[in-house]
Amino acid sequence: MTQEEALAILTEGDPVRRREAAMVLAAIGDGRAVPALVHALTDDDPALGHLTERALWEIWCRSGDPETDRLLQEGIEALSPQTLDRAVEVFSRVIAREPGFAEGYNKRATALYLQGEYERAIADCEATLERNPYHFACQTGQGLCHLALRQFRQAEACFRKALNIHPRLQAARHNLALAVQGRIAAGNGGPRGNGSPLRSSGDN
Repeated sequence: MTQEEALAILTEGDPVRRREAAMVLAAIGDGRAVPALVHALTDDDPALGHLTERALWEIWCRSGDPETDRLLQEGIEALSPQTLDRAVEVFSRVIAREPGFAEGYNKRATALYLQGEYERAIADCEATLERNPYHFACQTGQGLCHLALRQFRQAEACFRKALNIHPRLQAARHNLALAVQGRIAAGNGGPRGNGSPLRSSGDN
């Protein structure tokens, strides 16, 4: 099955065939498949939603350059508390090699968030979204950074954008409720600046 055939089936096929098409796109798809896969995230079929999410992640993590992809995987493997500095360094090398590759910025944002570098992580989230506006996980990650900084209005906007793309993100829905509660409690916006991180799970 070619990408073009898979996209046609994803749009118009029966449920079983649409799931098969999503799996094919996970294996061979490129950026041209992303809009149709994003649209399928809103489908009533939960199994299709899961498969299209997986396909999107597979596509987003393929840069088209084997060495860049190897470095990305190396950085992912370094995403542990003991090696976060190493992860940031490796993802920075990914970005230097392929500055148009959105996932390099997204993964570095994750590492920076885990280090408590929320402002720097937000900058990388914004760079990711400039290159890939469909990146629902990056939207949730940026929202978590804003929550940690007690920037509730900005966090709320990020979680709403993520849910508009991928309505089944339960962690984003939970964190949206936290952001709304925080905004209301802080007086319709809340203070800017550093605050204690909120221990909330994300979707990326």
